[in-house]
Formats: sequence, structure tokens, C-alpha cells
Amino acid sequence: MAKILIAEDEKDIVFIIETALKKAGFETIIAYDGEETLKKAINEKPDLILLDIMMPKMDGFTVNTKLKENNETKDIPVIVCTARGGLKDLFSIEEKWKVDGYLEKPFVVKVLIDKIREVLGEKK
Repeated sequence: MAKILIAEDEKDIVFIIETALKKAGFETIIAYDGEETLKKAINEKPDLILLDIMMPKMDGFTVNTKLKENNETKDIPVIVCTARGGLKDLFSIEEKWKVDGYLEKPFVVKVLIDKIREVLGEKK
């Protein structure tokens, strides 16, 4: 069972994503701000991180940069989930971000689960 770290500060969104992921057979870890996300990524070693961009204490750009600079977390796949429109081109063009997926909120939960499975190399 793959372990997914949900890095999201909106509790309602966390509830929806967590419920869907558990129903799909994933284990979940929750982080409500950027600093907590980094700590949990290091301590929990998730198989994948769903990363919001606009979070308190440290934004998702900074979190992703720090994840990729750390030998313990650099290989953890990251899917950016953000309500901040227009960033898809930035993530696809900019090599430095090194993300494995990008979803703009609001998104259909099935699309999220399919993307997670694709990134993890699982069959649908």
C-alpha cells in the first residue's frame, strides 16, 4: 500500500482527498503547512507527495526546492495541486521544479487518483 503525503492547508480539501485516497487503498499522511511537510517527508518517507503551492510558513515552491536538495527526499515524486492558475507552463518549462505531475484545483478526484497511480507506475 503506497503512502501519500497530502500537503494542504485547507481542511475541507484535505478531508475530500484523504477520504478518496483511503477508499482507493492508499495510506495517508497530512501536513497543513510547508514546514510540517518537510518534517513529515523526512520522517515518514512517503511514496508520493501531493503538494499545494499556497501554504502557511513555507510555500510549495520552497518546499519542493528543499525536498529536491535533500538526499533523503529528492527521489520522492511530487504532484503539485494548486488553485493558483497558469502555473502548468512554468512547471513544464522550468527544469528546476522537477515535479512529476500538476493538477489545477478544482479537479475531479478520479483524475487525481489516476495521476497518482500513473506516477507510481501502478495499473488503473
